[in-house]
Amino acid sequence: MQEKERQELPTEGDKGRTKGAAQKETAQTPAARNQGIVRTSVIGIVANLFLVVFKGAVGLASNSIAILLDAVNNLTDALSSVITIVGARAAGKEPDREHPLGHGRIEYLSALLVAALVLYAGLSSLVESVKKMLHPETPQYSAVGLVIIAVAVLVKILMGQYVKRRGKQLNSDALIASGSDASFDALLSASVLASALIFLRTGISLEAYVGSLISVMIVRSGYGMVCDTLDEILGKRPDTELVRKIRALIMEEQVVIGAYDLFISDYGPERRYGVVHLELPDTMCVEEVDTLTRRIQKRVKEATGIRISTIGVYAYNTKDAVAAKVRNEVEHIALSHAWILQIHGFYAETVKKYMRFDVVVDFTKSRADAVNELRQEIEAAYPGYEIDITTDADVSDLSN
Repeated sequence: MQEKERQELPTEGDKGRTKGAAQKETAQTPAARNQGIVRTSVIGIVANLFLVVFKGAVGLASNSIAILLDAVNNLTDALSSVITIVGARAAGKEPDREHPLGHGRIEYLSALLVAALVLYAGLSSLVESVKKMLHPETPQYSAVGLVIIAVAVLVKILMGQYVKRRGKQLNSDALIASGSDASFDALLSASVLASALIFLRTGISLEAYVGSLISVMIVRSGYGMVCDTLDEILGKRPDTELVRKIRALIMEEQVVIGAYDLFISDYGPERRYGVVHLELPDTMCVEEVDTLTRRIQKRVKEATGIRISTIGVYAYNTKDAVAAKVRNEVEHIALSHAWILQIHGFYAETVKKYMRFDVVVDFTKSRADAVNELRQEIEAAYPGYEIDITTDADVSDLSN
């Protein structure tokens, strides 16, 4: 049997194709996770409020727009942490009649609000910096003020690393966004400190220009956060390494010939549901299939936290040698086309002259055109056959 090169699991009979990428799975309970998010956010709020007070006082005393904008930026950070707490609390609510799958996606909305705050802070800082470039004022720095800014840089670096690390541990996009924002704040404060030292040494004021440059970087960061969060809300392709891991767990069952059409629905962090089709011998009875699918569901849930809510079944010809020959020839015809990434779920009834199968079509090719072209070729090879072709979406990135 001739087939295209596949990047799936090297398990006999599993003909899907995937590519690898690391993903860390979390094992904490939802309650512990929410508690961790709230605790981390509270630390961020307290730290940012202290920075707001000290930077605001230094900015007013020194007549420095850069330091005042830095203080305002810390205030938006504190507000973003409040949003993160509210989002975590709301997302942790139990499912109800109106939301039977829970409220987890609220966390994505809170992450989007945090990203919007970052964008606002960057744009407002850019506007004020440009104003100061057009109408410069002479700042008056003090040693105490510079020491406070230096300490603020150190605090922001440590806080950014801590919050981002906790965000990854707790699988919280909002915390990761807040940690990234804190890291940019440290860079902003460091640039303000550097411009102050340059002014004291040379008399040249660069804070407006430095503020403009950092503002652009903050805007860029906020835009990236918005795009990443929108991907989560709109629904993105599942991580290939996760798909590979789930398939590996399924293929531990010797009776499973192949696992296909794996699709994961995301209803918020730690609230993911999966759908998969299994190719099984046509000799299995319903009782055997029921026992098998329940065992697979339990194994996947324990290993990944994902609940496989639906398992469909493809029958695999084991009683008809002619059907096996037909399957090999149809696969050869289909996979000779670059725009067909995979063929699976093949079943034929040679006496009745009937065959059915699924094909995964590349996004560069119209599905309707692909089916029509493939049907014509197979009909030419098997005249008189009824051919039932189902097209599947390339949800597992089979093209790479």
